[in-house]
Amino acid sequence: MNTQLLTETTKRGRPKWLRMGHLRFSRGYGHELIEAGVLISVLLKTPGSQKGIRLIDSDSLDRYLEGLVEQQREAVK
Repeated sequence: MNTQLLTETTKRGRPKWLRMGHLRFSRGYGHELIEAGVLISVLLKTPGSQKGIRLIDSDSLDRYLEGLVEQQREAVK
């Protein structure tokens, strides 16, 4: 399996791709956000494998969280 995705970093020096387990909320909620198109993800697995590694694009996670911050700021006004 190519591990280049696992070592790629953003311009800020943070990991570009995060494992589902690194998210600070449940896997179920993470999958809901993926299905809704909020988070960008990729599944790494070798042909014939039943299991793989689900990676989340950290930039899409940042956009989601920044959007929540903006919503909460607007709600306070």
